[in-house]
Amino acid sequence: MLDLVRGLMILLMAARHLLYDLVYLYSWPEWIENNIFIRIASPFGAGLFIAMSGATAMISRSNVKRGLRILLAAAAVTGVTYLFEPETVIVFGILHFLSVSSLLYALLKPLLDRIPPQIKPAVYSAGLVLSLLLRSVLTGGAWWLLPLGFPPENFCTLDYFPLLPWFFVYLLGTWFGEPVFKRKLPEWFYTARAPFLETCGRWSLWIYLLHQPVILLIVEGLRIFV
Repeated sequence: MLDLVRGLMILLMAARHLLYDLVYLYSWPEWIENNIFIRIASPFGAGLFIAMSGATAMISRSNVKRGLRILLAAAAVTGVTYLFEPETVIVFGILHFLSVSSLLYALLKPLLDRIPPQIKPAVYSAGLVLSLLLRSVLTGGAWWLLPLGFPPENFCTLDYFPLLPWFFVYLLGTWFGEPVFKRKLPEWFYTARAPFLETCGRWSLWIYLLHQPVILLIVEGLRIFV
């Protein structure tokens, strides 16, 4: 089920980026990409994807290796966007966030394991709420505070997922992973199947890395030949 949900979210993310490209690169009506449904669904979908990534951290053989592998992919994203979109280069997008979260989780796991399982969701939820409040009352920032969620005023990027508040969503995912992999959830959670979405979930990193150039090639081809 985790791969199924993650696959669905990565495909929805690709669809969102397709709409963005159509609006800002091919002059489609702005309401297609900028509407109330997108503004609500996007953070919800991203949060679900992050939580699922946190859940799978529970069975990772090495969250350090996992984090470093994703960090290499994140560095590639930064390099490519710097070449093609220097004004909105991605410096702490979803991959940067997931890599740092994986490394942080590996570092903090001995301390997190001391928190009783029954109060973990309350602790992590409180951290989520407090971090949202903190970001709402603190204005301004600096480049070195960018990973925490306090960028400088002139900061502009195509993708931004700071540790505050998203790391607490990741931690909620790690808490959810405990009953998942101990098979404590209803049986339907383990028997529900959608092979295509599950495959997309397992290959979500590659889909993220390759979806944008594929989308641009398809849209540009349609524009030229249709």
